[in-house]
Amino acid sequence: MKYLSLILALILSLSLFACGSSDGGNMTGESDAAYESSETSSENVETEKETEVETEIETEEETEEETESPSLPINKLASFKKDATIDETVLYSDNNVVITANELIYNNSSAEVKVTIENNSSENLSFSCGTAGYGCNSINGFVMYGGYLNCDVATGKKSKDTIKFQFDEMILNGIFEIADIEIGFRISNDDYDTVDYFQTHIYTSIYDDYEYDPLSYQNIIQLNETQKKYKYSLEYFSDSIVFDEADVTIESIALLKNKNNEFSLFIEVMNKSDSLINFNIADIYINNVLLSSGTFDGELISNGNRGIISMDFDSLLSETITQLLGIDEINSVSFTVNLRDLEYNDLAEKTTVDVTMNSNNNLPNIIGKEIYNQNNIKIAFLDLVESDSSYDDNLYAYFFVENGYGEAISLSDKYDSLSINGYMVDYYFMSGVDLFDGKYALMKLTLPDSSLEELDISMPSDITQIDFEFEIEDMEYNEIDTFSVSIDN
Repeated sequence: MKYLSLILALILSLSLFACGSSDGGNMTGESDAAYESSETSSENVETEKETEVETEIETEEETEEETESPSLPINKLASFKKDATIDETVLYSDNNVVITANELIYNNSSAEVKVTIENNSSENLSFSCGTAGYGCNSINGFVMYGGYLNCDVATGKKSKDTIKFQFDEMILNGIFEIADIEIGFRISNDDYDTVDYFQTHIYTSIYDDYEYDPLSYQNIIQLNETQKKYKYSLEYFSDSIVFDEADVTIESIALLKNKNNEFSLFIEVMNKSDSLINFNIADIYINNVLLSSGTFDGELISNGNRGIISMDFDSLLSETITQLLGIDEINSVSFTVNLRDLEYNDLAEKTTVDVTMNSNNNLPNIIGKEIYNQNNIKIAFLDLVESDSSYDDNLYAYFFVENGYGEAISLSDKYDSLSINGYMVDYYFMSGVDLFDGKYALMKLTLPDSSLEELDISMPSDITQIDFEFEIEDMEYNEIDTFSVSIDN
C-alpha cells in the first residue's frame, strides 16, 4: 500500500521537494486545535447522525480561545500549545557527518524542526527521514507519518532544512504539545548504499513536567466532538488485545466510515520490544471474503512507541465489488500479521487476527455462473465490467471462490493460458491466492486496454468468449485439480 498519509486522509498529504521538507499547508482550515479532558468510554460509541468523514477533510472554523494544557483523559476541543522549545542539539556526529537540530518553531498548521546537515565526508550523500523506505518518526511516544525530509548534500557542503509535523496528525493521537521528538534518519551515497540509519531524540523544554497518556489516541478517536469536527462516524471500537507476539501488541481496533460509505480500519500497535519492528499486514478478509492476497501494508514502529496503521478499504470495496458481493455493511474483518526486523527476518510466526463487528449474517450474497464444483470447492464467474474510475480503461472479470475442501488451498491461473475471442492477450490475474478452509475469495482478472485495443475491444459487450486454465493446489504445492474454463459472455 501507500506510505501512509495517515488516517483516511485525516492527515495532510505532504508535498515532496528534492531537498527540504514539505510546506504542507493547512488541510483543515483551522488546524490549530487540540483537546481538553474528562472521562470517556472505551466501548462502542454512538455518534451523531451528521458526523462523517470526507476523503479530503474539511473542518469547522475554530472560535475557542487558547486554553491551558489539558489534564487527562480527553473530551473537549482546545488549542494546540506552542510553548515548547528546544536547545540547539547535535543529533548525529559520525562518518564525517554532523546533523544539528537548531530550533523548534510553529506556524498555523504545523510544528517545524529546523536542522543543519554538514557533509564533511569524501562523497556526496543523501539524507532522508519520514519516507517509505525509512519512516520511523514519533512524537510523545506515537509514530508520526509526517516529518518528511529528503536532501542531497555534496561533499564538503552544508544544508539547512525543515522537518514538519502537522498539528492534525498530533491532535488525532491526543497530542496537544510536544514533549519529545524521535526522528529516524537514513544516510545513503550516490550508489544508493546505506551509509547509516539511526534514531535520534530531541527533548523539549516541557519534557520534565509532561504527563504521558498511553490512552490519548483511544480517547480522542471515540469523541463525538472529534467525529463531528473531522466528519467521520465511528462504526466500531474495541480495546481488546487481539494480537500479542514478540512484545508487540494490537491495543485497539476502530472502524471509521465517511459520508460516501467508505471505510477504514485503524489498528493501534504498541512496540514493547527493544528494537525497531516492521509490522506487516496481509490477506484481508471482509465478511469472510478474501479481497486482498499478499502484503497489504507494512509500517516501521520504533521500540517503545505506538503506531496507528490505517487500512483504507476504498480500493477493496469499490462500488462494483460491493454490488457483486451484496455488501452493505462490514460485519467482520480478518488479516494476517507478520512481524519482521529491518532486514525482513521474521520475529514471530504469522498470526491471523479476526475482528467481529456485529453478529449479522456474514455470508456473501452471490449471483453468478458456476464454472467449477469439485472437491468441495466451488468457483463462479460473476461479471465482466468496466472500471469504476473514469481514468481507467481496463476491463475486469470477477470470479468467486468457496473453499470447503477441509484445508487451505492455493488458486492460480495456468501461466499465459488466457485468450479473448480466440486471441491470446496480455493480462493480470489475482494469482497465487491462499484461501483458508470455510472462507471465500473474490478473484479479479485484469484485461489491460493496451491489449484489448489491438482487438478493437473497448467495452464488455465486445467480448464474446473468455478461455483460460485454473490450477488448485494444497499448501504443500500438491495438485488438487487443473481445469479449463470457457465463458460465453
